[in-house]
Amino acid sequence: MNGLKLKWFLYLLGVKLQYRNRTNSAFQQLLSQKEIVIQITARHRVIYHYYCFSVGQITSHVGLHPAPTLSLTFTDIFSAHRMLRHGLSDMPWLIQEINQGALQVQGDIGILLWFSSLCAHAMKIKPFDENARQHA
Repeated sequence: MNGLKLKWFLYLLGVKLQYRNRTNSAFQQLLSQKEIVIQITARHRVIYHYYCFSVGQITSHVGLHPAPTLSLTFTDIFSAHRMLRHGLSDMPWLIQEINQGALQVQGDIGILLWFSSLCAHAMKIKPFDENARQHA
């Protein structure tokens, strides 16, 4: 995966997080009490993206945030994609990445686990609604 694909993926993740927030009440409740900024960077490429979670709202931004709650820095683009795509479903791999320094975490690990599970749920959204497909 190259840098452009990761930039596109981070943008798409923001769109999917926002969509899930608008359409799923259980997802909304996970966000209702959060005031968090999560920043993602790739160390060897100039990729900076952050997500703001504020009282049930999600915004996605390109660039660096001056004071993120959680900062994730990946040594390679593949690791970023894998963590954001699969989340907690591959916990041993995630722990290995942190231990080997392939993922640097600045902030609360609990927020990382929370964000990882949000990403996994958001990425499971199917592009087309099955009911709409049947009526088409």
